[in-house]
Amino acid sequence: TTEYFNVTVMHPFNDTIEYNVSLNLPSGWSYSGTQTVTATAPGNYTLKFNLTSSNTPNNYSIIANVNYTYPANNKGLSDNKTVEMNNNIPILEIVRETPKVVGKDKVFDSILTIHNKGCAATSGATVVKEKLSTGWVPANPS
Repeated sequence: TTEYFNVTVMHPFNDTIEYNVSLNLPSGWSYSGTQTVTATAPGNYTLKFNLTSSNTPNNYSIIANVNYTYPANNKGLSDNKTVEMNNNIPILEIVRETPKVVGKDKVFDSILTIHNKGCAATSGATVVKEKLSTGWVPANPS
């Protein structure tokens, strides 16, 4: 199975720093390779890796390693993420689809689309509840 895996680097410095990000994967897995990102201002920087996993059901650990130099010292951070591999589970992805361009004072419809990216159907009823932020009102509530 090939899927994407995101690693977000939180850059707190006003200085420009190059981060080198790599992954440690279980045996038999592979990925698109080490990536670098040059952060120029404080903020979050996200890197997208393509992962190819085995077909053996189990819980696996993926370790993201981030190396950088600041101010003159080499530093490194690691974070561990556990993922469940299974040949018989539903994996639901919810995507908001909204028009890119809307005329002034026009009502537009935005929809939520649910995709099952897993290897099995869901069981029972799937319920999605959207919570609106204070001040937001649906244009056509029903």
